[in-house]
Amino acid sequence: MIHAYHATFGTYGSWFPNDPRGSASRFVGSKQLYARGGSPDRSQRMDFARLTQYEKQIHRDLQTRLKRIAVVFSDEQRLIVAKGIESYVTQSSLQVWAAAIMHCHVHLVFARCGRKAETIADEIKATCEREMGKLNCLPVGCDADNSIWADGRWISFLDSDETIDSAIAYVMDNPVKEGGEIQRWPFVVKYPGIEPNIVSYND
Repeated sequence: MIHAYHATFGTYGSWFPNDPRGSASRFVGSKQLYARGGSPDRSQRMDFARLTQYEKQIHRDLQTRLKRIAVVFSDEQRLIVAKGIESYVTQSSLQVWAAAIMHCHVHLVFARCGRKAETIADEIKATCEREMGKLNCLPVGCDADNSIWADGRWISFLDSDETIDSAIAYVMDNPVKEGGEIQRWPFVVKYPGIEPNIVSYND
């Protein structure tokens, strides 16, 4: 039985269908991206730091072939993303058990709540983008027609204490691996453990 989800979503230009770090894509829609990066590689994904210098150069070259500048959040913009997530969590009573807001992507571990995880992730993305727009802090090249986010999201389904604990540990360690500190956000609550016969963790 699914008890929680690990959702990951990236900024525009942060991950390509033929990314040298690996990709689950089935095709490359852009002729320019295909010309430089080739067909999709369905190999296991890896951290950017583990790429060879040649692979890193391919990634940089792919970014120059985008229609607009790749989105990299400033520290101020990351705080606005956090504010957007907090607003969504407050309104929906979603239980979030771990969060990492990075410069190019976001990780969230949240409880099952009777709605599709994909819908929740998309609504969180939209809420954060509206918040950034209200504060006139959209990244360069982003507007009503050009999102701060890449299309889609990755969802992992968590069905045990072990998988949930592992996902929480991974998310908490994500900033540390990039040279930062563990992030602590006010909308994150402590994971209480799986409760018997619980389908929804909404209050």
